[in-house]
Amino acid sequence: DKIVAKVKTEINNNVNAKVDFTDFDLSMIKNFPDFTLSLVNFSVVGINEFNGDTLAGIKNFNATIDLMSVIKGDQIKIESISLDEPNINLLVLKNGKANWDIAKPSKPSATTGETSSFKATLEKYEIIKGNILYDDASMDFKMIMTDLNHTGNGDFTQDLFILNTTTSIAATNLWFGGVKYLHKVVTDLKADLEMDMKNMKFTFKENELVLNGLNLGFNGWVSMPADDIDMDLTFNAKQSEFKSFISLVPGIYTEEFKDLKSSGTLAFKGFVKGKYNDKSMPGFGLTLNVNKGMFKYPSLPTAVNNVNIDLAIANPDGVPDHTSIDLNKMHLEMDAEPFDARLKIRTPVSDADMDGMI
Repeated sequence: DKIVAKVKTEINNNVNAKVDFTDFDLSMIKNFPDFTLSLVNFSVVGINEFNGDTLAGIKNFNATIDLMSVIKGDQIKIESISLDEPNINLLVLKNGKANWDIAKPSKPSATTGETSSFKATLEKYEIIKGNILYDDASMDFKMIMTDLNHTGNGDFTQDLFILNTTTSIAATNLWFGGVKYLHKVVTDLKADLEMDMKNMKFTFKENELVLNGLNLGFNGWVSMPADDIDMDLTFNAKQSEFKSFISLVPGIYTEEFKDLKSSGTLAFKGFVKGKYNDKSMPGFGLTLNVNKGMFKYPSLPTAVNNVNIDLAIANPDGVPDHTSIDLNKMHLEMDAEPFDARLKIRTPVSDADMDGMI
């Protein structure tokens, strides 16, 4: 009990937050001959601007550690770290301050210049049934991921290695600029990343992202050499069936979706390129083309026919006012009744120039 109290005190002395846990366990039975360190009901709660906001609440935090590496003491080998039913809330204020930036600056040491001999390695980590909120007021972006399961493994002792990850999310909701773009989307991601730890550059290798019925492929990299996040990413739909795209429309991806009849072709691709920091966003682009689309539920009396869409959204440099939207065509027919629309937008922030028709 004295050790636990001392650990809690030392942790809280080094962070701008309130850290606590209700119980502590050290076991050699769960993963013999390794031992497992567990913290029960582990929580990190904010102070100051984030007073009362929970950064993390974790039912069980477990670390499985190679016993012999502890006895030898030269390098601690962590076999795995797992977060069981974590609730994580990542918040960014309008001024760019983030609630996870809680570490206090290190005090100058009398032994400055000496290198510590302590080393630790990690092989695997996992998140089990997690709920994650990311709410960024600086760019009016919000994402909620419910029932998230994630695993990652790789040789973290190397400066350059492949990190193999798998992720499944029961429901993903995403808002940007007050508009909801994803509604309870079932998400699965398998991604192999080349991890260049010296340069903090992470490159997509084999990967596949499935959003409901839409299968996307990614290429490119993300780099974080300093405070900025630099990226050059492209994505595209791996299949050309119209049915895969309409699975993202709220209300359509239901139990009946497997029985939905559909035809038509789809082309969907985009990119994100540039720097992200508290003053700038990367440029981006997206194109969507649907040709002669059709879909019909067995329970409905009529089909939606002749769906044709020609959409292009572009922003070359990340400046919001430089965004252009060109919905050159949107046409569909429901029970022989036609619907048509088009829209062009320029300089949407400074002096919105619109030309549209419905």
